[in-house]
Amino acid sequence: MSDASSDAAVGQRVVAVLDGLGVPYEVMQIDPALADTTEFCAHYGIPLDQSANTIVVASKKEPKQYCACLVLATTRLDVNHAVRKLRGASPV
Repeated sequence: MSDASSDAAVGQRVVAVLDGLGVPYEVMQIDPALADTTEFCAHYGIPLDQSANTIVVASKKEPKQYCACLVLATTRLDVNHAVRKLRGASPV
């Protein structure tokens, strides 16, 4: 499976989950060059306090485990500490 088809499949799964939850959302196609939060917000006119970053963490050990951290753009996060605390486990 190519990266593009894999990305599309993941996108479809995310949309299906959001639809199932009934939460409001908007899908935006963004320029990858604007991945920096400040640049993204400035370009698309989204206030920093209404933007968030998603950080996906994968375990090194098998079986692989994944954790997604959704963090307000105005918040700093020690990802390793937060994930370890939430999982009650060793570093991922």
